[in-house]
Amino acid sequence: MLSGEGFYHLARTAYVQARKRLARRPIWIADNYGMVALEDVRKSIYDAASRHDVRFVVIDHLGHLAAMGKEDQTKETGNIIRECKRWSLDLAVHILLVAHLRKPSPSAHGKPQMEDLRGSSEVYQVADNVLLLGRSRGQTKCQCRVVKCRDDAGYEGTANLDFDERSLRYTPGEQ
Repeated sequence: MLSGEGFYHLARTAYVQARKRLARRPIWIADNYGMVALEDVRKSIYDAASRHDVRFVVIDHLGHLAAMGKEDQTKETGNIIRECKRWSLDLAVHILLVAHLRKPSPSAHGKPQMEDLRGSSEVYQVADNVLLLGRSRGQTKCQCRVVKCRDDAGYEGTANLDFDERSLRYTPGEQ
């Protein structure tokens, strides 16, 4: 995003410059791809919070923590969500856990629904906030819906967004 261009089309020099700009920001990225053990994630988060005063953690995404071949995937998803919640409370950090949706049901009319999340009952029960981002492939207009806000004064509603394909950023859209 810092390059202002699509990642896959970056020249090596533009990539290096963007990485240097990123390195100057107060952010740490554990650059892993593929399955990661939940215990390894816990150790990283506890270390980052205690040694580097990290207060906001993004785990992208749930599918890299949950073994998709497990017999009871719903139970495993619930366990992961409860663990993330426990870490958040233990360390006083915010944890944003990204989860990809299943293919939406035909009755959803293109709008993601809470039920489109694997383990949705566990997500709804444990998570403090749930946001669903719906964007059709190839479209730049999208909508982010807050479908759960634990704070009683919280607002459950929508925000229109525009997706910039070059920088991979979502920006405020027309309301």
